[in-house]
Amino acid sequence: MTIYPQRPGEKDCAHYMLTRTCKFGDSCKFDHPVWVPEGGIPDWKEVTVAIIITIIIFMPMKIISYCIVHLLLVIVKLTCILTILYFIESYRVKHM
Repeated sequence: MTIYPQRPGEKDCAHYMLTRTCKFGDSCKFDHPVWVPEGGIPDWKEVTVAIIITIIIFMPMKIISYCIVHLLLVIVKLTCILTILYFIESYRVKHM
């Protein structure tokens, strides 16, 4: 098994990540993580800082908006139930 240069902090070598081989060898300027399995990771995609920041910023907003929508739906349902109970009680009191 060939050991390619370890350069922590550098971008991962895309070809190495996909195949676990690198045609540039020791002269490659990218990182070659040793944890990559034999044969590479066929569906590997580079994750950029911009993608990570987007996930961090927008996922919580989606989760919060989802929760708010469902909370509003619960409030509407409770309001309907309380209104129905009020009318039932009013009808019962009038007709007793």
